[in-house]
Amino acid sequence: MKTVLPITDGAIRETLQIARSHGPTPYVRERAHAVLLSSRGFPMAQIADIFEVQYQTVSRWLDDWEDYGIRGLYKTHDGGKKPIYNSEEELRIKELVAKEPRRISYVQSKIEEETGKSASKTTIGRIIKKLGMVYKRLRKSCKHKRDEEQFQRSKAALKDAQEAEDKGLINLFYFDESGFSQEPCVPYGWQEKGKQLRIPSVKSKRINVLGFMNRSCELFYYPVIGSVDSKTVIDIFDYFAYQMTAPEYGGDDRYTVVIIDNASIHTSKAFRARIDDWILEKKMIVLFLPTYSPELNLIEILWDKAKYEWIDILSIVNFRGFEKEVKRVFDGVGQEYMISYA
Repeated sequence: MKTVLPITDGAIRETLQIARSHGPTPYVRERAHAVLLSSRGFPMAQIADIFEVQYQTVSRWLDDWEDYGIRGLYKTHDGGKKPIYNSEEELRIKELVAKEPRRISYVQSKIEEETGKSASKTTIGRIIKKLGMVYKRLRKSCKHKRDEEQFQRSKAALKDAQEAEDKGLINLFYFDESGFSQEPCVPYGWQEKGKQLRIPSVKSKRINVLGFMNRSCELFYYPVIGSVDSKTVIDIFDYFAYQMTAPEYGGDDRYTVVIIDNASIHTSKAFRARIDDWILEKKMIVLFLPTYSPELNLIEILWDKAKYEWIDILSIVNFRGFEKEVKRVFDGVGQEYMISYA
């Protein structure tokens, strides 16, 4: 019958008693308690019954105690199986994953070819996680198409504009539009194992939301059912410019700067023809972002939040209900729904 030797050292016994009561994890507390019981002559079968584990598990706990002492209470105690790859080889695995993020089989075969060492996909995955990488959806990007020098100039100019806004010299808003429909935009969600959560999906009319938003989550939004063209955008800019200067809307005489992307309805001749009028008549300046630079338009975050987090698609049964839900969410921006642009 395997038992640990009686613990006669008072300091070690006190350490085990503290670990039993206040160890950092349940695993450590169990092991410390098991060692104390074994030192008092409790057989392994009885200890296994107490902790509701396998007999072999208790045997391993006691072996670790005999081999490693206090370190044996922890899952990592510098013992056990030697790692397959050294630190340099693990970093090479990370490089290979960065090259082929979707093909772990490629990483597996390539590292075996280079080192002569083989490992399962599970082991490779565990190494990847240890190195700080996670498995998640890839995102499309157009960064390779943009003019990086122009992007950096615009980024610096935006920073200057934000500093002017912070000093109260200007109003700074970001404009864009986005479409919403009852066809769900949420491809992932937590679900019970073995069950499939189904989201109602129906063909519906589209609600286009055009919005002006600042970094304080002050939002002016205008829903449009149906198509949006340059005339629609111009009319909304006219109304927004009026709101920013009219006393009844809390307007003032500061210049308002609006950041906008290069969508075709924003760069049409009719829209551009109004820009000088907005400057002269309403103190509203329109600044265009460089192409392929959506991350500079902060209102893009609003659309993602609304579509993927805030709109309760599960409770909607018809288009009227969908309209109310869209209105509820956008009315709540700045109060119930906030975005931190810090």
